[in-house]
Amino acid sequence: MDLQTGAQKSDTKSKIAQTKSSIKQHQTTVTQIRKAITSDCHAQTNYAEKLD
Repeated sequence: MDLQTGAQKSDTKSKIAQTKSSIKQHQTTVTQIRKAITSDCHAQTNYAEKLD
């Protein structure tokens, strides 16, 4: 980034910020999906116990 002009630096910083935001959104999605999977696994176990 040291060799970039002002406009290029600005564009690069903007892209970095967008990428960080996207990563954070994906991490949040992964966390939510993991929670849902855990919940579903517990529900499956509970239903299986009721069937026995």
